[in-house]
Amino acid sequence: MSLKWGSVYRRPDKTTGVYWVKFFDGGECHRESTGKRGDEGKAAAKDLLKVRQKEIHAATFRPGADLLRMKDLGKLLVADYELKGRRSLGRAKAALVHLEEYFDRTPATRIAAKVPDYIRARRTEEEDKPKAEDATVHYEIAVLRRCFTLAVRAGLLAFRPVIENVSVSNARAGFVDGKAFGALLDHLPDHLELPIRFAYATAWRVGEWSNLKWSDIDFHGEEIRLAGKVTKTGVPRTFPLVGEVKDIIDEAKARTDQWQREHGQVIPTVFWKPREGVAKPLGDFRTEWKDAVAAASLPWLLVHDLRRSAARRWSNAGVPDRVGMALGGWRTRSVYDRYGVVSKDDMRDGLERSAEAERTPQKHKA
Repeated sequence: MSLKWGSVYRRPDKTTGVYWVKFFDGGECHRESTGKRGDEGKAAAKDLLKVRQKEIHAATFRPGADLLRMKDLGKLLVADYELKGRRSLGRAKAALVHLEEYFDRTPATRIAAKVPDYIRARRTEEEDKPKAEDATVHYEIAVLRRCFTLAVRAGLLAFRPVIENVSVSNARAGFVDGKAFGALLDHLPDHLELPIRFAYATAWRVGEWSNLKWSDIDFHGEEIRLAGKVTKTGVPRTFPLVGEVKDIIDEAKARTDQWQREHGQVIPTVFWKPREGVAKPLGDFRTEWKDAVAAASLPWLLVHDLRRSAARRWSNAGVPDRVGMALGGWRTRSVYDRYGVVSKDDMRDGLERSAEAERTPQKHKA
């Protein structure tokens, strides 16, 4: 049976009785099976042909789109992350495990409709599966969105479906002032004092300063150069070698030079720790950090809070936001605003200054 630009038919082979459709797009012939027989198959074929006609007219038809599954989308994401050298590949793979398990047999074109059910399932406590935190579910949905974006770019899908995500209110408000930071330094082991001071002075992420190399320090140009492959955003940046930062680097250089002379060992990294007569990378220092913050009566303080503290300190000192963002590597203003939190003391000081200004007599104009 012919329908203008396509036709409905039954194949004379092992699938006898199953209705198929044949249609053309840009001169290319396509065939699809309904998997159904009899009057039901005939009606299904007509409906499928109409759907394909609408898709072709709207330029949204993609051959094989109905055959795509979550595992296919996941492969696109992994390949993209590997190509770009994303350090979050491991976390993305962990998210894909849950997504692929839930959407295993669901066609990619129908996944969006089942996302609300997925979110509810992930938030539900089960005997063999713990309840996922909202931040975890939020990340998994973000990974799913990225999968669809890559599928569209690859020409496998015509468009990325609208997928609502869960809202997450997990922004921390922890920070430390100069006095508390000084108390913390008193309880840190010697090999952590300089790197922690550096973190507090630069607002850099742990991954950016823990493996900082001497080759990144330009003493002549008086700046530190951070390669894009090291930064979270992938964008290289520099930090002026002045003030506290210069003092820290000079101290680290003197310490390194002395060790190299006495032990004959070349140390490529700025920050390191001695162990059994050998200089080692900083590595995991969570235990030392936990002990130090507890001894300083700051058990809630995270290393990442030093980054937030620097943003707040710069803001209070009048450093323009665009400068603070460039120094610390914040890509968007909204994220920087989240980090540049205002403390209760800041608000109290502001109100006191305002009240003082109101009490100050003003000269009245004649």
